[in-house]
Order: sequence, then C-alpha cells, then structure tokens
Amino acid sequence: MYTRVFARALRIWMCDLPSFMVVLSIIFLAFLLAGILIFGSSNGRYSSFWPAFSFQLEMVLGKVKARPILDVVQVNSIVGHVFVTALLVSVTILLMNFFLSTLNDAVNEAKTMEELKENEQETSKSKSLSDTPDVNVCHRGMPADDYEEKKRSNGKQHGKTPKVRRFLVKGSFPKIEDIFLSNQQPFKDH
Repeated sequence: MYTRVFARALRIWMCDLPSFMVVLSIIFLAFLLAGILIFGSSNGRYSSFWPAFSFQLEMVLGKVKARPILDVVQVNSIVGHVFVTALLVSVTILLMNFFLSTLNDAVNEAKTMEELKENEQETSKSKSLSDTPDVNVCHRGMPADDYEEKKRSNGKQHGKTPKVRRFLVKGSFPKIEDIFLSNQQPFKDH
C-alpha cells in the first residue's frame, strides 16, 4: 500500500514541480544577477555568470565556509550582509519549505485517494455479496422450509404419493429424489 501511495503522490507532485522549479530558478537567477551587478567588479566569485552560479549554488547547499561569504561582505558591508542573509533565507528556508509542503500535500492527497479507492472496493464487495441469493433460499426464491411444507401438504391433499414439482433456480441441478418422484423431465424448466 505504501508504494502505491508514494507512486501516486509522485504523479500528483509532478504537476506542481514545474511551477515550483520556475519560481526557484527565477529567484535564484535574480540573486545571481544582483550579485554580479553589486559585487562583480570587486569580487572574483561574482565576476561572471558561471563562477557566480557555482558559488551561489554551493552557498545555498551549505558547502561554502564562512571565509568566502566574508569576502563578499567585505566589499560592501551593509549590502553584503543583506544580500547573503536574503539569499539564504529566501532560497534555503522559504523555498525548500514550499518544496516540502507541495510534496506533503501530494502525499496527503494520494492517501485520501487510496482510502477512497479501498472504501469503494469494500462497498462493491459487500454489495455483490448482498446481491447473491441466500443459502436457505432456493427453489425459485421460495425458502427451503416452505418448499418442504408444500411437498408434505401436496401429498396430504390428494391422499396419494406426492408428485414433487420442481422449483429449481435456473441452471441448478435437481435432486435425485425429485427426479424419481416426479413424472417430469429432470432438466426441463416449468
């Protein structure tokens, strides 16, 4: 069950993933271009696009130690602190929480869908069981006790050996005693 829920959650989540990736890339590129404009001439890490991209990606992933961040802050202390703090808070904390919340919503929706599917299967099973005839009801819907009573009463009314009429459900086989006591064909329906 858990693998079905997880597979369904991934299928649901794939609908939200492209929009999340667009928002993440826009914010990441906005910080990247702002860093190139602010620190590009005086800091080697933001001198061009690819070194800035790799530095910023390492910083977001937590691979960068304090020394390279201090180099960025030394260029412009107020703007540097605000830039690094805003980058780490927005991308690392906010967007990763959005990422996890979309995944969590997809898992909850998949669980709900799986529970609904199981409930439908249970109701269809119980419905199909209620549609089947009862074990005690046979002979074209006549209860077995009534059938036996009718056999006895038929014999008493006429004062002779009862000729048993067959009250069989279509497709069922007659009892041997019914065949011998009746003058009718054994598999012929009336």
